[in-house]
Amino acid sequence: MTRTLPGADPATFAVIKDAYAADTNQVYYNAKVISKERPAFRVLEGDYALSATAVFYRGEVLKGADVATFVVLPGIGEGATAQDKHGKFNYDKRVSQ
Repeated sequence: MTRTLPGADPATFAVIKDAYAADTNQVYYNAKVISKERPAFRVLEGDYALSATAVFYRGEVLKGADVATFVVLPGIGEGATAQDKHGKFNYDKRVSQ
């Protein structure tokens, strides 16, 4: 099944990984625009992603997450899954500070 995404550039559109995709101008998660920061955007392990100004989990911004210090932890599925300088996350929830 082919879908048209309003505003997407078909010539440059490509899947990055799993539900993340991008064209030359923006980044999508499950066909929803989540960022206009395409050059700085990268997908991490465990459904996390980063742009220059935000951390994402499954396409949603992780409020309060520090982009500069955010890392995914090894052993996803065993407690905390990521951390930044402020504490740890269990998927999309902060679990310690």
